[in-house]
Amino acid sequence: MNTLARIPLLCCSLFVFATSHAQQHVSASKLPAPVSAAFAKKFSDVKSVKWTKDGSDYQADFNKEGKMTLASFDDQGNWIRTGMQITAKELPDAVTRAIEKFYHKYKVTACAQVADSEHASYYEVIAVRGSEILELHFDTTGGELEVGSEKDQDTKDND
Repeated sequence: MNTLARIPLLCCSLFVFATSHAQQHVSASKLPAPVSAAFAKKFSDVKSVKWTKDGSDYQADFNKEGKMTLASFDDQGNWIRTGMQITAKELPDAVTRAIEKFYHKYKVTACAQVADSEHASYYEVIAVRGSEILELHFDTTGGELEVGSEKDQDTKDND
């Protein structure tokens, strides 16, 4: 698969936790009560939700403020993480400046605002340059939290 064909898949990965288990659709009526209660408390204004199970965790897929949002909870109803898709223009100026300074040769293809138990808010950015795909994590001041890199599988196969 070429790099451009993989970008939509990578965009989805901004919100999905990597596990060895396949995700399964779960109806709301089959959710554990603690998961339903925790979601209702945290996202009381959300009415339409699609649920999947990934390993022992449950993932809610919904629109919030007109944006694709995913929230994950463990099977005891403990919140793990929430990610909301945003545009590059919605990134804080400090994050945009950091990208322009350190990753100016890369094209930003997807962005998300994320919160988890360790960070009240941070930003995930997918940046592509040729066959290299970076997943960048920035705090709200533009400080880099993490960088993940992946080469296009076709390029790896041809090396």
